[in-house]
Amino acid sequence: MRDQLRALEEVQRLDTVLREMEENLVKYPDQISSYNNEIQSLRDKVSQATEELNDHNAQKEQIERQLNENDEMIKKSDKRLFEIKTHREYQALAKEIAKAKQQGSTLEEDTLKEMEQVEKLEAVIQETQEVIVSKESEYNDKINELTLELERIKGEYESMQQEKTQAASHINSEILEAYEKVKTRNGVAIVRTINQVCQGCFMNIPPQLYNEVVANSKLIQCPNCLRILFYENQGTSAASA
Repeated sequence: MRDQLRALEEVQRLDTVLREMEENLVKYPDQISSYNNEIQSLRDKVSQATEELNDHNAQKEQIERQLNENDEMIKKSDKRLFEIKTHREYQALAKEIAKAKQQGSTLEEDTLKEMEQVEKLEAVIQETQEVIVSKESEYNDKINELTLELERIKGEYESMQQEKTQAASHINSEILEAYEKVKTRNGVAIVRTINQVCQGCFMNIPPQLYNEVVANSKLIQCPNCLRILFYENQGTSAASA
């Protein structure tokens, strides 16, 4: 029975390693996706800001054309003032010029607003591009590390499973069944006992039951946590080590 329990401890060790591998096979790709998604989100921000920048530049150019046309019209109207002979025509043209100058002021304000938006967007694009360069440098190293680690895990996973199968082949089916039930419930299924204390729940084991555990003659489970108990004295452990 002692050899069976030792083999069961080895199965549990391999199960722990395999479970960690399986968690990392899920976690590492998620981390890689997280890094790539963050970079892509920054690139999308640059793309959106660039589109807005192009729109504002186009709007600014259109307003500037309107402003130039308005200025030309004012210049021509100013010249016409000296050619007009009647007071009524003079008043009408003066009114038209005043309206054009007011329109010019509005267009100048609109131009300044568009220029402010352009400057803001250019700053956002530049800052975001700098962040992208920094993040790419940082994340590329992390992604490469995670990718290499994933390849290593994938390469070792199958051989580790085979090693577990080999270790389990030396264990009685009833013991394995009990182990699987306890593992499902508690995670850790087999634990050592030290000084009459279960190392799973750290509760005291009754003396008579502890004597049976020390004998390692049959499968004993902790009356509190139901974990399988295994005893090996320090001298035996040291010799094995």
